[in-house]
Amino acid sequence: MILDMLAAGGLMTVLFFTALGFGFIWALDLDRCARPVLLWLAGATILGSQVLPATSVFRQQVAQSLGAILFLVALAVPVVAYFAILKRMRGKANPEPDVPVRTGLGLIEDDAELNAEMYAKLQAYNIAEAGLRRDIFSLVHRNSRGEIEGSLRVNIIGRRAEIRTLWLETEARGVGIGSILMRAAEEEARARGCRWMALDTFSWQAAPFYESLGFTCTLTRPIDDGLEEYFYEKAL
Repeated sequence: MILDMLAAGGLMTVLFFTALGFGFIWALDLDRCARPVLLWLAGATILGSQVLPATSVFRQQVAQSLGAILFLVALAVPVVAYFAILKRMRGKANPEPDVPVRTGLGLIEDDAELNAEMYAKLQAYNIAEAGLRRDIFSLVHRNSRGEIEGSLRVNIIGRRAEIRTLWLETEARGVGIGSILMRAAEEEARARGCRWMALDTFSWQAAPFYESLGFTCTLTRPIDDGLEEYFYEKAL
């Protein structure tokens, strides 16, 4: 009876071959690329069952072929299942070695990502504990071609504004662009409620430039033979 239904084609044939194919996928742990192939075979089966003449002789031949297929499947499934189970048992008995967990002290050379993460956590902790606000803004100056020739970055914590970065291209130095950026930064920080501005620089950089803008050196710290770091502050 079942063989007659399969030989007749239609939905029963599609369901049978699809279930059979996916059963083999599960047993053999095949990847997903096998599924479209099996679905194509199922579609070809129903198409063939509808196109070919459904005579009694044809149905009898198809039923005999399906009977042979079912017999082979009945023999093959236990063998395939046995090897699949054996493979999984061996995998559990001999698992892939885990990547060793690093513990204790370690050295990281390229630490830009780590530093950004740690700095963000530290700032969040400081703000939460002390109730301080934190702002960041940057200013740029462009030349006649629209290119950035100078930039300045300010980090605000509470009412203190810190000049974190000031950079001028070579052709933009000595023509007053640095002063324009600094005074604009002071005005923006003052507008945001800051009362002090601070920065640090080195002995080979532009300490006289900051002093000309009214900054006072509050600390000098040696960093190497003949080289020093200067810390400046200014009331806004």
